[in-house]
Amino acid sequence: TVVCCVCLESIAVGCRMFCTSLATSPQEEPGGRAKIGWGHEFCYSANLPAAPLCRHWTRLGRCPSLEAGMCAFSHPDVSK
Repeated sequence: TVVCCVCLESIAVGCRMFCTSLATSPQEEPGGRAKIGWGHEFCYSANLPAAPLCRHWTRLGRCPSLEAGMCAFSHPDVSK
């Protein structure tokens, strides 16, 4: 079960959701990766931290999930 990082309620299977960076330092996570949280689409507000950068985009300059319209992570306007 995934819990919304905003309202702390369970997110049901099939619900649209967003991801955001949680307020932890990269040193706290293995490999130096920032911790992410998930939230209901209707719990989103503009004052939340931005979604972390997509690892596929960073590594490959493209994202298969974005191309399918399913990636919740951020993607810069310019590719590698």
